[in-house]
Amino acid sequence: MLNRRALLLATLIGTVLQLCMVLLGHGNASIANMFAVGGMTISLIAGAAYSLFARNGAAASSPVVGGLIAGALCAFIGILVSY
Repeated sequence: MLNRRALLLATLIGTVLQLCMVLLGHGNASIANMFAVGGMTISLIAGAAYSLFARNGAAASSPVVGGLIAGALCAFIGILVSY
């Protein structure tokens, strides 16, 4: 079972970082050139944050699935804002 609080916190952290990158990148070409690498790194950070926040003895697949969801959600929101 996924830890909802950890998922919310990790997604929020990732989303804030994605939004900062997108907003700064639309005014600075050097940041815009790093959107792909920066976005994947931020999604990695969100996934790792979920696994750290959800360390309560959950099933082995829970941190992986939760990290995947947190990283994908924040990336999707960042892409929507950038578009």
